[in-house]
Amino acid sequence: MTGQAPPLFASTATTDARTFHLYGDTPAICFGPIAEAEHGVDERVHLPSVTTTAQAIALFIADWCGVTSSA
Repeated sequence: MTGQAPPLFASTATTDARTFHLYGDTPAICFGPIAEAEHGVDERVHLPSVTTTAQAIALFIADWCGVTSSA
């Protein structure tokens, strides 16, 4: 969507992706907007990255479903 590969980084957070891997070896990723201080009193999200994330997910779904442009 942006022309750049998303950054890869290790996190101490636990998500459902861990469960998919532990109980079934199902590939999974954790993908979303840029955030800081998650679950803290000053938790915040970078608003432009919310739009970019939504656009990337929409394009993925369109591709997955075989949607093509009508133009």
